Amino acid sequence: MFNEVMEYFSVLAGMNIVGADIVELAPDYDTTFVSSVTAAKVAREILMLLHS
Repeated sequence: MFNEVMEYFSVLAGMNIVGADIVELAPDYDTTFVSSVTAAKVAREILMLLHS
């Protein structure tokens, strides 16, 4: 599923995106830290997208 999300970012690359956010993350319920790591990767991709 993560790879599918990353594909969406490639579609957005040509658009004039001026802002984005990660709305919800509950690390207290994420005992395996998978959601936290995924959110960090998504945040990185958002920053890279906004910078380009």
